[in-house]
Amino acid sequence: KKIYLAVLLPFLALSACGAQGGAAKAASPISVTVQAVEQDCYSDDAAHSLLLKYSDDVPTVTIPGSDAAQSAVNLALQKEVLSFKNGSGDGTDGLDAYLAMAKDEYSQSSDLFLSGSCYAMDRHVSVARGDEAVLSFVYSAYINLHGAHGTSAVYSANFDAATGAALTIDDIADNAQSLKDFCGNYLLTLAKGSDYADVEFFDGCESTLKELAASGSWYFSDKGLVFAASAGDIAP
Repeated sequence: KKIYLAVLLPFLALSACGAQGGAAKAASPISVTVQAVEQDCYSDDAAHSLLLKYSDDVPTVTIPGSDAAQSAVNLALQKEVLSFKNGSGDGTDGLDAYLAMAKDEYSQSSDLFLSGSCYAMDRHVSVARGDEAVLSFVYSAYINLHGAHGTSAVYSANFDAATGAALTIDDIADNAQSLKDFCGNYLLTLAKGSDYADVEFFDGCESTLKELAASGSWYFSDKGLVFAASAGDIAP
């Protein structure tokens, strides 16, 4: 189960972007299109069994009036596509590695594949926020390699919409450490509150929540700063 913990922080540095002097000039809205890319991989024998299904969402951004920012964001998003498809590059993950694993398993025992079960790489993207200040994308990935359970992960990509620069947690406040400390303590308070009363957090998750605020996955929604924990990070 993915856990999303929202922190409303009106004092973030980015909230003041584009607010310098005089009346603001209306700008054309930023737009994002998403293309689903799919690939089915089959066995080479006569059975032509489906071994692996690959699916990924590929976003493309249009930022009117700022070709440089648009190019920078789209280049970073394309690198993210390649990172998901190719994996770490050490041969243990990514489409080629998982397909090789599927072929190896199929050569030893094809029963699961012949029954309709196959390996899977699946990822979806959503736009959590897209305006003149910031672009925030949230990725939800799922990998299934015929284990007892598949593996889910949630992570994000954040950009300064004016420059196209990728944003880290250190970039969004004048005092990054104060922000991390505040958010870490706030996440602890949220986890103990009524909104998450039905969540069985792991014992000792306090340190994990602190790490989440310091270096974990975060993004902006239209209401504030959100930290996202993948399944199994802080709760089952």
